This record gives sequence, C-alpha cells and structure tokens, in this order.
Amino acid sequence: GGISRIRVPMSSFFRGSSIRGFAQMRQSLFSGARSMTTAAPAFEGSHQDPVWFRFARGVVRYVAIPVFAYKVIDNASDLTLFGVVYDPANTAQTTAKVVVNTKGNDGYGSFWFEYQVDGETFTSTRLTPSTFLPSAIAPELVAKYPAGSVVQCKYIKSHPSFAFLEEGYDTVDARRTALWMAAFDGVLVFLSYRLFKRVGAISLAKLRR
Repeated sequence: GGISRIRVPMSSFFRGSSIRGFAQMRQSLFSGARSMTTAAPAFEGSHQDPVWFRFARGVVRYVAIPVFAYKVIDNASDLTLFGVVYDPANTAQTTAKVVVNTKGNDGYGSFWFEYQVDGETFTSTRLTPSTFLPSAIAPELVAKYPAGSVVQCKYIKSHPSFAFLEEGYDTVDARRTALWMAAFDGVLVFLSYRLFKRVGAISLAKLRR
C-alpha cells in the first residue's frame, strides 16, 4: 500500500541504529572531503602559474582569439551576402557620399559611404560587391573615392541595403566561390572556439612536467 511516515522522538535519535547511521554519515563526509583534497591539485595548476603567464594566457584567450573570430565572422558575412544577394541584372543607381576612406594602395583600411533609397538612409562598406579589392586596381579606386566625395553607387533593388561603387573583378560566377570561402570561414570560427577552450586549460606547471 502507501508509505507511512514514522515519527522518531529527538531523545532517541542518538540511540541504537541511529548512532550507526550518524557514524556512517560522518564517515561519508570525511571520505568526500579527502577525495576533494586529493583532486584539488588538478584544478590548482593554473592558479600556481606566475602572474606574467596568466596575463599572457588571458590576452590570447580573451583578446586575440575573439578579435580574430570577429574578423572571420565579418568576412564570412560579407562573402555570404555577395554569394546570395549579388545580381548585376537587378541593380539601380542613386547618389552616395563617401564618409570614410582610409584605404591604402594595398586595398586595406576603413571605408564606408551613405546613400538613400526611397527616403531611407543606408550605409555600406562595399567599394566592390564582394569587398575584395585587388592590389592591381586598389590605388586607382582608392584615389577615385576620397572621403567627402559625392558619387553614384549601385544597389540591389530587392535588397537596397546591399550597395557598392565599382564592380571590380567581381562576376556572377564568383558567387559560388564566395560561398565556399564563407564555409571555410565557418570552420575557422569553430577552430577558434576549440582553441579558446584549450588555451584556458594550459598551465605552465603542466608544460614543465
């Protein structure tokens, strides 16, 4: 049938079998404490490392790896949009203003412009549709669009937030390649996460063994 509850007076708690139960509980507690003491050194290795090592490990784990992963994700996003959205047969033109252009002749640096479509303001960092700027044409395009200049940009009609200034070397056939490159970037992000976890477990004491 059901389970009945038995009330035991406090005065008899330390008598008979209760004493044996209390002794077993105390033994279990001491055994657990000994186990934690034995296992403690496995978790204390990182705390025993010198300050300079812990600082360097923190910089790599919380600065270098996240910054790298962010740049890879940003690049993957640009490539994915190019591979999915770009369609030169579905473009329109509008006036744009270059706000920032710090790109050098190598094609690297900050760049973005503003434009409006149907009264809504957009910004874009795409000098070319894929954002890839080959060194062969970089000096010419960088000089052509200085900060503050008012120019004409192209945008995708069905995705007005996707805009660019020059076609560059980008073609429709390059879209598939861009998607493969974005997939590779996804692998790099996954590896960055694995590296983030492994760096956290590195201990100078373990390396010296």
